[in-house]
Amino acid sequence: MAKLSRSVFFAALVLLISSSVSAQGETNSRLANPAELLAAVDRADKIVVYNYEVGADDRNRKSLYSSSERKDIQEFKQALIIEPPKEWFRCACLPMLEIELYRQGKQTGLVSLFEALTLGFSGWSGDVRIADQEKLLRWFDARGVTRPRKAVEAQNANERADAIAAQRWLDGMPPSLRPLWPGILKNPLWWHMPADAPKASARVLDPALANEYPNVNQRIRALFSWFGSGAGPWSGYYEWEDVASRMLLEYSAAELAAALQEEPLTGAQAEGAARFFVGYTPGASVRDRDDRTLIAQLPASLKQQLLEHVASTGDREKVESVRRAFQIPAN
Repeated sequence: MAKLSRSVFFAALVLLISSSVSAQGETNSRLANPAELLAAVDRADKIVVYNYEVGADDRNRKSLYSSSERKDIQEFKQALIIEPPKEWFRCACLPMLEIELYRQGKQTGLVSLFEALTLGFSGWSGDVRIADQEKLLRWFDARGVTRPRKAVEAQNANERADAIAAQRWLDGMPPSLRPLWPGILKNPLWWHMPADAPKASARVLDPALANEYPNVNQRIRALFSWFGSGAGPWSGYYEWEDVASRMLLEYSAAELAAALQEEPLTGAQAEGAARFFVGYTPGASVRDRDDRTLIAQLPASLKQQLLEHVASTGDREKVESVRRAFQIPAN
């Protein structure tokens, strides 16, 4: 099942695996030392910047920037404003750039720059974070190396989109569940067994929802509305959105259909219902793509209503998925 791994509660786009280390062993003996990096830059008489390429041959790859000017090297050193390491961590990702340091024709150090603007240095077992990102970005900008700036802008845009999606999800959530939601997201299952996290979360939230909505139809409609308040995609969506679908799965097809027909649907309820019954992602927790048990019990009028709602959004992919799921031929 292909879903977005990025999310507000999962931190940033780049996964940073952080952990404390003991006072012994090789990892501890090779802790990041910012002074060591700055001294290596200071000693260098040449600096070369490359795009990172897996398995690249140094003899054939083309540099993005190269300089033997003392001014350029010193400005690079001055741009390295590094946070003092508080604990060992290592970026679990590939670098975007590599900066090679030379002295008298011999490489004396290799700096790895990751998309979250963390740095690794040859000889270290861990990495460091940049305290003044803008200063380092300006050094690259001035030399025509645009990838770091673009990476940071993309990360910032993703984080803004995540924040908007998270707020929309909270706004659509039944009020009784909102105080419980932060605790739900802290469950270690989201990290270690993400496929089990939605079902476990549903068990925690069910009593509060039943207390808020003693009427089953109202409870189901509230869940459909919540499920219709996601970021938008029915495929490649945030993991947390499956919590609502798991809670809906606890009701029979007859109960779900009855709740949807009790009164006119809001836009969010119709969106959530269409998304739930389509179960767009193969193998999703909503239902298996080939399982039509739920859909078979829906009246034709309700199927048509949900199709009309999706058609009003102008999303052709969703329209086609509804038609396929409900077996409604195109006109």
